[in-house]
Amino acid sequence: MSWDFTKLVQKIPLPKEIQEHLFRLLPLPVNPYVTVKNGLESQMLREAAGSAKQLDETSSTMHLKLGTTERTVYTTTLLIKRYPKNINFGHFRNLASIPPTRYKIEIHPILKSMVSKANEHKLNRLNHEIQEAVNNHQIPDSEIVKAHESLSKMLNEVEYTDNLPFEIWVFITTWGNSVQGLKRNVKDIKNLLAEDKGKVNNLFFEQIEGFQAGLSLGLIPDVLYKDYPGRFVTSDPLSVLNPFVNGSISDGKGISFGNSTRNQSSIFLDIMKGQGGKNIALMGATGSGKSAAQKCLGQGFLEHGFRIIYFDMNGEYHAWCKRVGGAYLDQRSDTGTYIEPMMIYPQVSELDGNPVDTMIARVTRTIAILADTTQEYHLVPCDQAIAEVLKENGIDRDKPETWYVKSLRITDWYQALCDMHSPEAQDLRTRIHRYFEGSQRHLFGKSEPLNLDSQLIVIRLSNPEEEGEDPRASLVKMTLALDTVWASVKRDKFKGERFTAVFLDELQRSICNAEVVKFLNTVATSIRHQNGLVVTGTNKASVYLGDHAPAQSIWSNSYIKMIFWIEDTEIALLKESKAVPDPVVHAIQASYEKYTFMLKVADRHWEQARFHLSKMELELYSTKGLSAPIKSVV
Repeated sequence: MSWDFTKLVQKIPLPKEIQEHLFRLLPLPVNPYVTVKNGLESQMLREAAGSAKQLDETSSTMHLKLGTTERTVYTTTLLIKRYPKNINFGHFRNLASIPPTRYKIEIHPILKSMVSKANEHKLNRLNHEIQEAVNNHQIPDSEIVKAHESLSKMLNEVEYTDNLPFEIWVFITTWGNSVQGLKRNVKDIKNLLAEDKGKVNNLFFEQIEGFQAGLSLGLIPDVLYKDYPGRFVTSDPLSVLNPFVNGSISDGKGISFGNSTRNQSSIFLDIMKGQGGKNIALMGATGSGKSAAQKCLGQGFLEHGFRIIYFDMNGEYHAWCKRVGGAYLDQRSDTGTYIEPMMIYPQVSELDGNPVDTMIARVTRTIAILADTTQEYHLVPCDQAIAEVLKENGIDRDKPETWYVKSLRITDWYQALCDMHSPEAQDLRTRIHRYFEGSQRHLFGKSEPLNLDSQLIVIRLSNPEEEGEDPRASLVKMTLALDTVWASVKRDKFKGERFTAVFLDELQRSICNAEVVKFLNTVATSIRHQNGLVVTGTNKASVYLGDHAPAQSIWSNSYIKMIFWIEDTEIALLKESKAVPDPVVHAIQASYEKYTFMLKVADRHWEQARFHLSKMELELYSTKGLSAPIKSVV
């Protein structure tokens, strides 16, 4: 026969919401059933919870005598004071091999704000004992050192992750028909626990309170709380003993962001939840798993119906793009094809900006990048040349019927600039001469618009840091392509069509020009209010963090942040910025060749995660062409 405390709550005539509240606050036993051998023992145990004090012969012994002469039961309750080193799921159920025995885990949640204060004295005491041994030229006790390290780690986890703090007591109650039989049971229990370094407190003077605490009725007297502090644990190890106390940053649906390394639970984030897109910022050194992670995310976006556009400066997405049937658009500087800066895109809605103004801004940005200047001295003749081209072609920004009569070319703008003889116009011409008449004149060879109809698109760009590459030409190609993508995303917004995820990796190679930095920040901030989001990546902490970080607004406007292992110099910048808590920095530092990353989602806690990929997926996402065996995790 058995009886269950939880049924008592269910029988109370209260609304369901109140009952659920009670279940959350009241002690939660791992084994809620108190199993007894027969109806006689069942009746005695029911009565004992309230009458143990009257039936107790002496409270100075380590057992209670319950019942009358005709029906007597001897019982002892123990309290675990040193827990086994390795606890697995259902660990204490091994006690069932010693009948009759029952155990109960009393769980009390602790307010996060009280954790540090409650354990400050204990941490200081342990630290004092360690320092005292060091000052006396002695080796500190290993158990004390382990306790200090364990407590410090748990306090950091509670403060900087979604691990929840609890205080627990584990009571073990056994009984028998004789004192000799009871003692045999106690001995067997102690030996079983001792096999894994566990110890118990005999509760010599608190057997009455211990017996009541051992029942699943939540009857622990206050004296036990005061004299026997519980074991401070976090929700991770506690969830091994009692499920459903462990939290998660997962939304339960959406794009996969790997698995938590704490409990291997899947992390799904609902990118479409709420208003606007949710930008993602990644940071990680070469070989840390950052590029493979971006392909994992891209695959997830594809499966959810997003259009995916990668800007590829290294050619590492070519094989993957072809294998999954994507469109590969080569926009490198030496191809001779280019996107016309002076193209006037059709106006989708009256809410859309004036397309002539948009074209003027695009041309001005292009020339500013090529001339490597933002000075008004050079931008005035640039604007004058634009005005001259518009006039010659009869285009008036205030008359829509004139916008699309003729196609404009950037070479027409350059000719208008050459016809101007002011010093500033001549100076600007000198700065950009090589791109129209010199060695880089192929930059504007053949105008060819981007076809963005595919669901997966990889735009191949030149790496501005490669030897022989003109960095300004590479950046112009990138901004013109990104400008086209941005215009497409805005049109999709007005039409209520598809969503787009734009991937911009190797961000550190795109920030050497102030005009490019300004444009990237504008796109990343604005696109999330349209039908799109931006996924940016870099191996430099200085790109995102610091007072003068060029992409600081991109970092701050990213809903999701992922940090893989980075070099020591970048770790130092990460610490200096104070943007990431020290325990998270230490976890990043320790993740070398583990392919884990620290994940931050909005105002949720940091979580360490990892993508678990099959061998086929790893080969598909491989970017380095390695011939060595590939590990099974990223």
